[in-house]
Amino acid sequence: MSSGPSSRRLDFVVIGATKSATTTLWAGLSSHPELCLPGDKERGFFNSPARWERGLGPYVAEAFEHAAPGQRIGTVTPTYMASAGLETVVGRMRSRIPDARLVAILREPVDRAVSRFRQALRQGTACGATFDEHVAAAGPGDEDVLADSEYGRILGAYLDAFPREQLHVLFTEDFDRWPATSYRRIFRHLGVDPGHVPDLDVRLNRGGLRPRTSADEVERILDHLREQAWPHVPACREPQRALEWWVRHLWNIEADDAGRTVSDPLRRRLHKRYLADAEVLRGLTGLEAPWVPAYEFALGRGAHRIAA
Repeated sequence: MSSGPSSRRLDFVVIGATKSATTTLWAGLSSHPELCLPGDKERGFFNSPARWERGLGPYVAEAFEHAAPGQRIGTVTPTYMASAGLETVVGRMRSRIPDARLVAILREPVDRAVSRFRQALRQGTACGATFDEHVAAAGPGDEDVLADSEYGRILGAYLDAFPREQLHVLFTEDFDRWPATSYRRIFRHLGVDPGHVPDLDVRLNRGGLRPRTSADEVERILDHLREQAWPHVPACREPQRALEWWVRHLWNIEADDAGRTVSDPLRRRLHKRYLADAEVLRGLTGLEAPWVPAYEFALGRGAHRIAA
C-alpha cells in the first residue's frame, strides 16, 4: 500500500450526534499522536454531493495532507447522524469504508434538541422565538430538531450495515463525568495507545446566541490573515483551514443560556417519545441511556420501576 493519504480509506469516523460534545471530543482525539483528523473538524464526505462526486481519494488527499506515516485517519462529522439523508450516508459509508471503526456520543435528547434549536436561532433559521414555538411551527422538513435525538432509530440504520463490534457508543453525561475513562475506551476501540491522556479540562463550543463580532468583521479578519500571514507559512493548507474554522465556529460565539426554556407539556411529550426510542437503543446496544430513570420519574413511572 502506498504511504500517501490519497491511497487510503478512513480508519474511523465519529458519526455524531450533533450538539453532544463532539467538538471537545474532536480536540481530544486530535491530541493523540497516532491519530490524524482534519483541523476544521467536520469536513463531511458522505453527505457532501460535491465531494462524493469527486471521490474518496481526492477527499482523503486534501483532508489528510498533513498525516504522518502510520497515523490512523478519520473525522468527527456529527451530521452523519442527521435524520435527513441518513440512508444515503449509511449506504455510502458501507460501500467505501466497510471496516471503519465508528463512534457515537449521545446527549440527553431534550437538551440536544434545545441546543440545536439555539444554533438555528443564531443562524436565523429557527421557526419561532422559543423552543415551543419552533416545535409548533416546524414543518416536516424542520422536524429534524426533534428527530435527530432518536438515537435508537438512527443507530439502528448503522447497525443494519455494520457489525455491532465496529460501533462504540458513549453518553455525553459519562464523557463529562469520567473523561479519562471515556477516552481510554475510545482509544482502545480505535486500536491506538489507550494510555494517552488528552487535556481533560478542555471544553469547547459551549454554545450561545450572540456572536462576538459581525460576519463581515470576521471575513475582514480572515482576509487580513490570507494577505499578511498565509504567504509566510508552509504550503500545507491544513493550518489555514483549521484557524479559519476556529474563528468562524468557536471564537465568534459568546456562551450564554438564552433560549433554553421548554414548557412542561412539551417536555412531558418529548420524554414519552424519547423513552420509547431509548428502549430501541437498549435492544440494539445493550446500553441503558442515563436519562431513562429521570424521564420515568418525571412521568410518574419511577415508583413502578423501583417496585419491579
